[in-house]
Amino acid sequence: MRSLAILVLAMLLSLSSATAQHAVARHDSLPQKPMRQRSGIWYTPVLRNTTVNGVAAGVYTSAAWRRDSLTVNGLNIEADPVPVVGIVPLSMLMLMYLPRILETKHQHKISDTGIVHIQRQRRHDSLAQYSKHRCDTVAHTTINGLSISTGILKSKTKVNGSAINVIFAIQNEMNGVELSGLFNVHKSFRGLIMALVNVSGKGKGVQIGLVNHSKEGKLVQIGLVNTIGHRTTPIINFSHKIKER
Repeated sequence: MRSLAILVLAMLLSLSSATAQHAVARHDSLPQKPMRQRSGIWYTPVLRNTTVNGVAAGVYTSAAWRRDSLTVNGLNIEADPVPVVGIVPLSMLMLMYLPRILETKHQHKISDTGIVHIQRQRRHDSLAQYSKHRCDTVAHTTINGLSISTGILKSKTKVNGSAINVIFAIQNEMNGVELSGLFNVHKSFRGLIMALVNVSGKGKGVQIGLVNHSKEGKLVQIGLVNTIGHRTTPIINFSHKIKER
């Protein structure tokens, strides 16, 4: 009787696993929705794959569903209320997180026992791999041109051109010139980035602000506190190489 129960349980588990794999395969094999082309002025968010050639305006520059994508070629106007409502808690969170960002300079010099050094090195490597993965993911939202917003607050977003954000920008990739009132947080950037606080995983260009931080890159930083990798300097900092992976 016990053997029969074990056999039935094994069969049920196998069936469950096969069903789950079939569901995943079916989800991955779903046909992609065709890309809609819209010219002139169009609203955001969009309900499916859409390319807007002209002006995109709304409260959230993105596709409604994560499987879909939005590309804006021209002018993007975004009046997202979240940055306005969340300006105080997000600013406090950034101020709390800044010391942890800037302590990168010292965290690898602690080698009293060797164990602490190894643990922190592993944690640093894990974060680096996570940042690299997030940076390499395909963008759901791409803006080619000029973006004017209260604040960009979404992942898997790429801006190629110029961006003016009243409060802040938190996105994956910026290529061009960006000006934000409080802070910019990017996985990677190429060009000129300006705000009170600028944080990036990898950069190529110039960061200007009171506090500038980048894990690596070919860049120049101008500000009160400037950090690239493990080196922190006042006024100006620069690096001419990117780590090989």
